[in-house]
Amino acid sequence: MQTINTQNNLKNIAVLFDADNANPQHIGSLLKYLQQYGNIHTRRAYANWRKLKTFDQWNELALTFNIDQRQLASTRFGKNAADIKLVVEGMDMVFTQQVNCVCIVSDDSDYSEFLLYCRSHNVFTIVAGGKKASLNLVKSCDEFIDERTLPNEHPTVHINSFANETTIAPPAPKEEIQRRPREMKKLDKKILKKLRTRVKRKKI
Repeated sequence: MQTINTQNNLKNIAVLFDADNANPQHIGSLLKYLQQYGNIHTRRAYANWRKLKTFDQWNELALTFNIDQRQLASTRFGKNAADIKLVVEGMDMVFTQQVNCVCIVSDDSDYSEFLLYCRSHNVFTIVAGGKKASLNLVKSCDEFIDERTLPNEHPTVHINSFANETTIAPPAPKEEIQRRPREMKKLDKKILKKLRTRVKRKKI
């Protein structure tokens, strides 16, 4: 197995923005900072853009930094639609080994389970958040970036003690990838069940 230290470059990074709970002010500085780890493979932002007050700012930044804006209507899952879509697509990229580093840009503690899922698959995890970031979210990732310091030359970075190094699993056999739809249902069931439970509680 290949060992990767946090000081070395990671090959492929997925940056997933929870636009409902992320500050667009620091996007440029964040992406520049993440480039030290390697190639940013995916840039996606999730929200119901028609109702987002900061849509104009996000739209301009999306065009500037080539961010894929995913439109989520607040229907079946209400305000959590973006959260669920982000988690499902993130799990798909992790399981198929498209990326070996995931960065979540959000203060929402609901992503803690997803981050633990990533780490269980030997994927390095980063969270970029602000003062509202929960302690549970910070503890669930390998590295937390305080986005309030990102405009500075050296942002404040907190590396958890267990994150000095991580490992990348070898590519999955072809037959394992072919079984993905069936296996993903088993792997997703636990996390999706928790997300749906939280949605129902918030609606009551």
